[in-house]
Amino acid sequence: AGISIGDGTGVGKTATLLGIILDNWFRGRKRSVWFSVKSDLIKAVRDEIERLGFRLPIQLVNDYKPDEEITLSRGIVFCTYQSLIAKSKKGGRRRIDQLTRWLGEDGILIFDEGHRAKNFFAENERSQTQTGAAVVEIQNAEKFPGFRVIYSSATAATDVRHLAYMTRLGLWGEGTGFADFAEFAGEIEEGGVAAMEMIARDLKAMGRYFCGSLSMGACEETGLSVEYREVVHHLTAHQREMYDNMARCWQAVLRKTEKALAITNSEKFLRRHGVGNFWAEHQRCTKAIITAFKVPTLIKEMTRALSERHSVVVSITSTGEASMTRQMARTADEEEAVSDLDFSPRETLVRLVENCFPTAVYREVTDEITEKIKYEPLLGENGEQVHSKEAPWLKQELLDRLATLQLPEHPLDQIVNHFGTENVAEMTGRKNRLVKLSNGEFAYRPRGIAGVPQRQTNLHELQQFQAKRKRIAIMSEVAATGDSLHSDRRAINQERREHIALELKWSADKQLQDFGRTHRSNQANPPIYILIYTELGGERRFSTSIARRLAATGALNK
Repeated sequence: AGISIGDGTGVGKTATLLGIILDNWFRGRKRSVWFSVKSDLIKAVRDEIERLGFRLPIQLVNDYKPDEEITLSRGIVFCTYQSLIAKSKKGGRRRIDQLTRWLGEDGILIFDEGHRAKNFFAENERSQTQTGAAVVEIQNAEKFPGFRVIYSSATAATDVRHLAYMTRLGLWGEGTGFADFAEFAGEIEEGGVAAMEMIARDLKAMGRYFCGSLSMGACEETGLSVEYREVVHHLTAHQREMYDNMARCWQAVLRKTEKALAITNSEKFLRRHGVGNFWAEHQRCTKAIITAFKVPTLIKEMTRALSERHSVVVSITSTGEASMTRQMARTADEEEAVSDLDFSPRETLVRLVENCFPTAVYREVTDEITEKIKYEPLLGENGEQVHSKEAPWLKQELLDRLATLQLPEHPLDQIVNHFGTENVAEMTGRKNRLVKLSNGEFAYRPRGIAGVPQRQTNLHELQQFQAKRKRIAIMSEVAATGDSLHSDRRAINQERREHIALELKWSADKQLQDFGRTHRSNQANPPIYILIYTELGGERRFSTSIARRLAATGALNK
């Protein structure tokens, strides 16, 4: 048996799922496994249990090693999707086997935020995710026919292929019109949006799909409704100059890389790798610089919102921690001052040139068996790799040019240092950050808080925001699923939220989850959504593609 709950973000799926668990509890089925995206969300489940007035034992699966038996006699075992694929260090005993042994014959499986398993279906096994494969295995109807399965996600699918992990809904297989999922996906994809809406209709008719969403209209008590507006950041002359200079540098890197590939005779087999890296880093760097350009307008909007007694939530995608960590490692090796380091998107471009620019020479060799041409490194008399004389010169020429390139700093540090760490609740995945000192210098400090375990830092920051000790919250993808930042009637901070999307997510479902952090049930005031754009055409095209995917999500979730 299986059902899907597709209620929108903030409707109250946690209470619904607990209702299902309690119903089974009173029918004698008292063991449930609750899968979620992160262990911090166990607190939200515990709080909901307390609000409902029940006492249900709940425990993290990580309290047990994979090779141990779960000793909880009855209740809920809370497990993250990452923990589901864990194995013991000795013997390789799997977490998934531990859970199925504990569940017995008629356990309950709750796949909360089940979209994390959406990439199970692929053309070949190498492309499948381990998480998706594990989710499908633990609900195998032949091995565990007595399990009751509940899928729960506000963004279950932005594509028909994302439904592959929902094997218990009866959409394909024996007794249906489709032999397997591949046939089902092929037919529905051809039917377009109309076919996707038909899926939702048929599932509802069978009683296997339930969904609702929060109103965006006026609240009866306050008269306020969810508002949405766009703010355009017009690039200054200096920003335009920086953008043009960056574009010219990328063009120069591409031209010289192409030339170096020809010089080193590696064009035919290194081109795909080198050019692939180039365009991936190009997209990342361009997105980062555009986001950084918008910070002055963002700070202006945040200051206005605070003066109007609103609390501010800013959502971003990247934190720049990987770049910062590399730079700090360099200071240790070369004894540089933190203030001399470069934390701008330029570091991405420099790293690409340093690590991927071809200088080694290759030679063509004919394979004796297949008679096909292959490429081998050209070796010197002592067996050392021979490098081109001209290619390193081209590489150094690029690095010298990049050294003079001016780009803005990472936006996250700009915001935190402008308003102060004492006023900003940062909910991201980074462990350290740059802090501006009173003398104007910068210091690299841990983000952790004294007396608070590192893994609970984000939870502590969320509580600080909801308690109104901090009126600004910045969240990355780490906090974009499951957390509640709305003006909850049970919280001290009931100010209206202004949710500013400084940087759009890479996918529509993540963006929908992001917006759902501030528009939730039991709120005192509905949020105001603000999207900050530049007039650059590339950013407009990106936002349009996200909007198109959001429309497809709506068709699947109706």
